[in-house]
Amino acid sequence: MTKGIDPPRHADRNSIVEKDLTLGKIWPEYSQLYNDSKLARYEAYKFDKEQVRLLVDNYLKPIKELLDPLIPK
Repeated sequence: MTKGIDPPRHADRNSIVEKDLTLGKIWPEYSQLYNDSKLARYEAYKFDKEQVRLLVDNYLKPIKELLDPLIPK
């Protein structure tokens, strides 16, 4: 897994996540959340509670499950 890299540009960070052998496992979820965050920020799209719950359950949860064991406690 890529460690110690903090790219300043989103495109660079996205490329690292997509191509990394470990992080690539959550690329679809990461990409979906990234795109939805842009929609909320730049298009002022308002997600309702059910949409947020689905995003958390279907996209954020798998990311958390992969990354939690990798983060030192």
